[in-house]
Amino acid sequence: MVKRTYWYVSTLVLLSMSSVCLAQNAAGARQLEQNKLEQTAFATKLIEAKTDDERATLLTQNKELITAELTQLFLGQGRDHLQQGNMNLAIKSFEIATLVAKQNDDKVLLARALTTLGNIYRMQGNDEIALRHLRQALTLHEAQANARGIFFSLLYIVMLDISANNYDEARLQRLLKLAEE
Repeated sequence: MVKRTYWYVSTLVLLSMSSVCLAQNAAGARQLEQNKLEQTAFATKLIEAKTDDERATLLTQNKELITAELTQLFLGQGRDHLQQGNMNLAIKSFEIATLVAKQNDDKVLLARALTTLGNIYRMQGNDEIALRHLRQALTLHEAQANARGIFFSLLYIVMLDISANNYDEARLQRLLKLAEE
């Protein structure tokens, strides 16, 4: 009888705890959904902002919404626009991604955004801007020992070197060594 009572009480406690956990999970899911909606609305405001100053003000006023997920959202949008051939919207999305990543002190995503921006500017023939972005990205990738990021940043820099007849043998050899790894 004691064992049966113990089992019964234990089962009730476990069921009660399960109900609490489910309620907490549901509340957590609702909070996550609410946060996602707030971030999406905030992302729309950032895109619609007419000036960099307007964006900077929005970022300053909404620090709680500045997350890695927001940066990822803009990186994804930028990639989508790039695949669709809409370079201006791609640049805008990647520029906003860099602002959000800087504000969030996310060097990994900042480096990724700068690498892609540098490549887009390179494709458009804006070599000076491309080189500036790619050098910043390369420095960040090197600080993180991100071999893939280093490779692509160097690749685009070497492509710029070649197109400008400014061949740098050491940089090319470094790129080739990375390609072998």
